Amino acid sequence: MVQLHTLNLTGTAARGVFGVLDIEWVHFLWNVWVLVAAAVLLVRFRDNPWLWFTALFAGWHGLEHTYILWIYFTTGVVGTPGWLSLGGAVRGGLPLQRTDLHFIYNLIETVPLLIAFAWQLRQSAARPAQPKPRRAVLLPAYVGPACVVALLGSAVAASFTDPVKRLVTPDGEVVCDTFYGLVEDVRAQAIPVPEIRHTLDDIQVRTARADFNLRPALVAFVRAAREAVASYYTYPTFDALAYSDTYAHMEVHALTYETIKALSKACTLAGYPAKPRTAPVNGTVVLSPISRDPVPSTGDFRVQQPEQAVAAVERYLAQKPWGFFGATCDAWASMHYKSDRADVGFSASANEWIVDIPRNAEALGPTVIRYHVNSQSGLTHGDAAHNLNSDFAEGCDKY
Repeated sequence: MVQLHTLNLTGTAARGVFGVLDIEWVHFLWNVWVLVAAAVLLVRFRDNPWLWFTALFAGWHGLEHTYILWIYFTTGVVGTPGWLSLGGAVRGGLPLQRTDLHFIYNLIETVPLLIAFAWQLRQSAARPAQPKPRRAVLLPAYVGPACVVALLGSAVAASFTDPVKRLVTPDGEVVCDTFYGLVEDVRAQAIPVPEIRHTLDDIQVRTARADFNLRPALVAFVRAAREAVASYYTYPTFDALAYSDTYAHMEVHALTYETIKALSKACTLAGYPAKPRTAPVNGTVVLSPISRDPVPSTGDFRVQQPEQAVAAVERYLAQKPWGFFGATCDAWASMHYKSDRADVGFSASANEWIVDIPRNAEALGPTVIRYHVNSQSGLTHGDAAHNLNSDFAEGCDKY
């Protein structure tokens, strides 16, 4: 505990004085030894209520370590949270890390054991020659500790019930729903950056009224997400590396991704899984129907075929700068748009070709980019409808 909370050590650096003994087998066998020792003492000192309490609580502690050891045998994963520590199998556990919870367990076992020793010394000194007590006299020694353990268990169980959760932590479901929606919207670039910041502020405000076992993961997510928003020059990424990410920011976004996984797990274990939600749409472009006029067979046409119109668009984009690295917009279009699936039509009234190029499903930016190519001169310009000033397009959608 000193290493964790005073020296701020983590992981293998915080394994106590005898780190070699910090293994699941040792934890399990130690608790079994405590339980067996308490049971042996009860054979001789059955009227000691503090000893009964120690035995009952050691039984619970031993069961939890049995579960942890079983997880270790079946998965090979060490250090799992068990039943009641943060991230545990019972509704996500209590808001305590495993080391903190089991330190409390050990205190609850050790202190009553010391009191039991002192109590037994006083009883033996006061009644050295008395016969063994009858069952009626022993009844309080059995019932009292059992009631205390039952009350402790009931209090823990009550903390997971919906009425108590709504009373003490009413914003757990709301904050998880907000979190799920924010992650989806950011991944789709369907939410502006100021709104991302506002949503993170809202999550932070509600954290104090969320479930206890959600709070550590919420704090970690908000901190990581804010860093991702602040460090990226166009649009934040909540994944390790996405289309609009760079290696310079990968570590920041990888941290955000890890906190998203942790908070998603915590919300699910707390009873707040992601709900069905309409998929966010980014870059939706509404265009007028494409003209399908017949192409005149005679006339002075520099661009006579649909394929020539698509090629004119590619040449036009090759002349436009993309981003800050010397690239051109034809590279942007070739990576994220399908020119081979372009829909091309002819407008006789405007004497031009109309070229609609669809976006890859997994890409970001406008869903369609439309260009107008004059059939006589070959001059090309983009349609104003797809000038969305998309963060991802970095200016190419304005051409």
